[in-house]
Amino acid sequence: MGVLTAARPSANIRDKPRPHGPGPANRRHPGGVQKGEVNLKTPNVAELLVQQTEKATRLEVENEQLRAEIDRLKAEIDRLNRQQ
Repeated sequence: MGVLTAARPSANIRDKPRPHGPGPANRRHPGGVQKGEVNLKTPNVAELLVQQTEKATRLEVENEQLRAEIDRLKAEIDRLNRQQ
């Protein structure tokens, strides 16, 4: 075979046999999911929205509890300052 020129490299690559079986479209993808298959363990959009809503609600409740604790501590500090 001669020296490769700019017009020839892709043709040389295309003409070579594939050493490892079928092309990438038929190979297994990471995680064992075949191309075109649906991974049932992955949550859909509705499930993700429900999870995010539950998390937001939980954080709002936690935020309210923290604000109440801050208000209680401020009142305690004011009471202690008045005693002095």
